[in-house]
Amino acid sequence: MNIDYLQVGLSKKESLLIPTTNAVEIISRKRSDICPIPGLLSSLLGVVNQRGRLLWVLDLASLLGLTDEREKKLDREEVTIVILANDRKRGMEEQQPTIGCLVSGLQEMISLEGDCIEPIEPDFSTKITDFFAGMTVTENLSLPILNIANLLAHLQHNSLIF
Repeated sequence: MNIDYLQVGLSKKESLLIPTTNAVEIISRKRSDICPIPGLLSSLLGVVNQRGRLLWVLDLASLLGLTDEREKKLDREEVTIVILANDRKRGMEEQQPTIGCLVSGLQEMISLEGDCIEPIEPDFSTKITDFFAGMTVTENLSLPILNIANLLAHLQHNSLIF
């Protein structure tokens, strides 16, 4: 059975896959629309108003330790945010936790067979391996697959959001 993924860029060199079953919506916002909340991790940029609800915005590259300081200086005014939830169908209901992940760009949709997914390579930092469901190889590139449930659980467990 094929599973569809959205390939997103985190930086000029780094990309990852997000299962489309977890992608609720993709929005564009002005960076100035993100209201910072002091005292949180630097990877939690703040909140935006999404149809009358506050949506936390997470800099995924920063959380995963993939941020290049030179790229931060080149930040664009308009940013792309992928809204993620454990279940896309219920994702915008108030009971379902959601998070907006800032990405550098949308790259492509990829459909993969389940047997194309391999365990995380040992050279990945142990700090971030829990955020990945596995790896796949596309066009000679190893791409990690984001584990949305673990990402949301990490943020909830550390009382960072929700």
